[in-house]
Amino acid sequence: MKDFGLKNFEQYSRYHETLIRKNTSIYHYTDINAFESILKTGSFWATKCQHFLKDKDETKHSLDILDKISEQKGMKAILDNATKKTFLDKWERETKKTYLVSFSKSKKSKSLLEACGEKCVIIELDTTAIDKKFIGSGLDIFDKNNNPDNIHAYNFFNEVIYGNLEITKYIRKLYDKFYNEYQNDINIENRHDRFPQLFQLALLYKDVKYYPENEIRIVFTLIVNDTEKVENFRIIDDKKIPYMNISFKTDGKLPIKSVKVKSDLISKVEHILKENGYDTPVLELAIKTIT
Repeated sequence: MKDFGLKNFEQYSRYHETLIRKNTSIYHYTDINAFESILKTGSFWATKCQHFLKDKDETKHSLDILDKISEQKGMKAILDNATKKTFLDKWERETKKTYLVSFSKSKKSKSLLEACGEKCVIIELDTTAIDKKFIGSGLDIFDKNNNPDNIHAYNFFNEVIYGNLEITKYIRKLYDKFYNEYQNDINIENRHDRFPQLFQLALLYKDVKYYPENEIRIVFTLIVNDTEKVENFRIIDDKKIPYMNISFKTDGKLPIKSVKVKSDLISKVEHILKENGYDTPVLELAIKTIT
């Protein structure tokens, strides 16, 4: 799993850097209560991937595509039942240890505003500052006792892929590489070498109906196996949702460039920012201009 990180993928060698250059800001949509918690703790909630995302089967779509490609290529000799079971077991195990937090490239996304309600807060973050945490010391990931240093994880930062066409193209490319290695007797004993790549592609795939969200994700997988000893829990609609706190503070502060809220929340947000040591502009969110 040492390659866990899209930045290390051959086909993505320059993609991560391009993403940062193209999007100097990203946006986190939340409500006023969560915003106050983000400022106080200096961290964001990363939700567990297993069964707790909006698209319940999100991490499984890529497996369906892989199945179709393997049938077309007649690859049953490689993906025999024993191999497939091992592969699926790995998939399930990694999903249990993987968490993500979502951002958007959109300054004003109608679907995201509707999702977070009347008291929505849009936090504009400096993408370059976040990136430095990936290429430098890495993200701070806090366990349930708020300790950051006893958890190790693989992480990446990238755009979500919407719809079958793009994800099928990436999976086919990966699958072709796997097939060629098999045909040429390369790494036959290591049939699962491509597993980390395929797993990460699955974490970036989302149904096309979510396209208006223009999502960018920070995703990480814990190395520890007993996640309940380190993960936090919050209650939403009477459901116990596991999550991890992650932070990319610099000099004690999150890289917040601005905050947008409706006019009736401006004074409250200004107070929260000041109380937590931030001198950040608060802008009015003009609902009528949102498309």
